[in-house]
Amino acid sequence: RSPGRLECALGWTFVVVSPFAASALAEWSAQGFEVALVALFSVVSFAEALAPAERLREGRIAVLLGLAFWTRMDAVLSCAPAALLVLWKLRASRRAIRFIGVLVAIATVLLVSRKLYYGDWLPNTYYLKIAGWPLAKRLSYGFFQNRVALYYYLFVGLPFVAIAWRSLPV
Repeated sequence: RSPGRLECALGWTFVVVSPFAASALAEWSAQGFEVALVALFSVVSFAEALAPAERLREGRIAVLLGLAFWTRMDAVLSCAPAALLVLWKLRASRRAIRFIGVLVAIATVLLVSRKLYYGDWLPNTYYLKIAGWPLAKRLSYGFFQNRVALYYYLFVGLPFVAIAWRSLPV
């Protein structure tokens, strides 16, 4: 069987994106093991999301994405392509609602438990809390600290999603 449009587009995109992804992963991994774990969850969930809609295991993908979110909340960036692909394939169906429900339930448990324990919806660490570093300042610093990742998703990730999205069958 000859490869279809989707396989060709994904293959070429993988060849182009892989070196950038490997260098970004090496840089992120140097910051701590949890970044590599988030990358692993992201890649596995995206690989699962490539399955045809009728064989898609949306519950499993939602759990993988939820675990990535539990590992690091900025996993929303690296997991967005998998989530968008699942939502595209399951548009307007009960399965899409189940996918969203599982993902929201996992995120809600994390946020509520953080609120109950730290007294803050988005605490970063115990040390930041006792130092009194407010959320607004943490967010601006977080954007500065993650600028490499944000540029990567803007210039590599979004084109990859656009090519993959365009290659999907109607």
